[in-house]
Amino acid sequence: MHKIGEINPKNGKKMVIFYDDKVKLNPYRVYLTWNELTDHGCYARRRQIARYANLHSCGLLMAEHTRVHDEEAR
Repeated sequence: MHKIGEINPKNGKKMVIFYDDKVKLNPYRVYLTWNELTDHGCYARRRQIARYANLHSCGLLMAEHTRVHDEEAR
């Protein structure tokens, strides 16, 4: 998988787009990533939130993410 896009808002989780060239159906994957502090240290976590067939759909999802986490507009 190759990382092809990332949005890291000031407050909120980072949204990352990956492209998996090994699959034929829905190769674009969108993940939310964050760091979680536990008793054993800080761990990087990620959760897949969507799979798409084209990059345009990923862009629309990222646009909505930026609208929700727009700190300058508040």
